[in-house]
Amino acid sequence: MNSQSAQNLPEFKFDPFLQALIIAVLSASILLISSFTTSSDSFNWSVACTAVLFFAMVNPILSVFQLKWGTYFVKSVISLAMISALVVFICSRVTGASILNEKAFAMTMLASLIFFFMASVLALLVKKIYSFATESL
Repeated sequence: MNSQSAQNLPEFKFDPFLQALIIAVLSASILLISSFTTSSDSFNWSVACTAVLFFAMVNPILSVFQLKWGTYFVKSVISLAMISALVVFICSRVTGASILNEKAFAMTMLASLIFFFMASVLALLVKKIYSFATESL
């Protein structure tokens, strides 16, 4: 086995801003379409929380494959803040209620944010263990 190919994981160039943009457009589309239907407020808040949770799950997995983890993480945090603010803003306009009035969804959003940071640290740990293991071979 070539030691050079074993030392680095393949790099996927999928920018966190692009990830957030795709998720934000999809969730905003669903929220805006649901505003014209008779969907419940809980459906709209579920869509908003699902968008943030999906980003929080996928982004740390993709961070393992980045060469510059630090810059990717900073971009990811900014993207997470932007997508969270955007979906909460749109959802609060569609439903007419603040997220502070929806305690269950506020806690779900907070749990998603905490999960993002924990998963990012775990992804960094996996990356470091992999690089340590391939260096020692």
